[in-house]
Amino acid sequence: MERTVASLSITTTTLSAGIVVLLMRGTMRRGDIDTFRDALTRVQRTRPREVQLDFSGLVDVDAGAAAAVTAAALEAQRTGTAVTVVRASEAVRRGMTVAGGADMLR
Repeated sequence: MERTVASLSITTTTLSAGIVVLLMRGTMRRGDIDTFRDALTRVQRTRPREVQLDFSGLVDVDAGAAAAVTAAALEAQRTGTAVTVVRASEAVRRGMTVAGGADMLR
């Protein structure tokens, strides 16, 4: 049975004071960049000390989206919010590394 994976889905959860998780599911393409940026911006309004991008549900991230995630994370860090990528598959980790986001991977 062939299964089509929908585009990007993002669920926001607060782990504890100051730590927010954005759980990503599906695939992340250039067309999903605005959705991701909007979610990150909403979360940043609460001034968390850390945002964890949980990529455990991501099947694939294209190069443009990986670069956008890296750029958005660097911008968030300039405003005082640490951004890390957790639970990413090996393929997604490679894409993030190529896009310059290796320092974000945990």
